[in-house]
Amino acid sequence: MYDPKDEVRFRRRLAEGFLTEAERSLSMRDWRGVVSYSQLAVENAAKAIIALFRAPSWSHDPSR
Repeated sequence: MYDPKDEVRFRRRLAEGFLTEAERSLSMRDWRGVVSYSQLAVENAAKAIIALFRAPSWSHDPSR
């Protein structure tokens, strides 16, 4: 059976790190950094949630 704990922890750490970078960018009024790091934080948080329910098969191929 698939155990998602490692993937969830990994994605959560990534999301938290990107959120920290987004906050740092915000304090410097670096809007491009805010948007970029925020997007990465949300993406990795979503992947952590998805990993709870099924084995990840991440792909950037929209035809799959």
